[in-house]
Amino acid sequence: MILVTVGMQVPFDRLCKAVDAWAGRNERDDVFIQTGDTDWVPKHSKHTKMIRPDEFRGLMEQADLLVMHVGVGSIVTASDYGIPMLLMPRRESLHETRNDHQYHAALRMRNTPGIHVALTEDDIPEILDRIDWKKKPEVDFGSTSPGLIKRVSDLIGD
Repeated sequence: MILVTVGMQVPFDRLCKAVDAWAGRNERDDVFIQTGDTDWVPKHSKHTKMIRPDEFRGLMEQADLLVMHVGVGSIVTASDYGIPMLLMPRRESLHETRNDHQYHAALRMRNTPGIHVALTEDDIPEILDRIDWKKKPEVDFGSTSPGLIKRVSDLIGD
């Protein structure tokens, strides 16, 4: 399953629409999108606005790929589960975030094994088409320790 999550604070329609369109073109029935509080509704994917923590854990156990914004909590959680990630940064110029810390973090993370980076929504289909998203990362991201959280948080700038 491909799990798309945008976090709990704001929606990220650019990311969700790109993955949903890809799912439709490829006749995928294994895409689940957590959209956040938005009026937009996916046409080709299972979806919900919000996911309770216990539901999220269950979805993470089923996920083969996690598609998400460059958020520290999601990155640490995905690394704990050993799930490959496709990250797309929110952009300040599009009023999706207060600055471009996610963009700069994505640039720094794009050569990390198990992490794929789409800098724009136009990159999403090509990345989803070419990666072996069922293959688990070959790198051990560690566990959710205070040190790991600090390292990821420092990298992202949150």
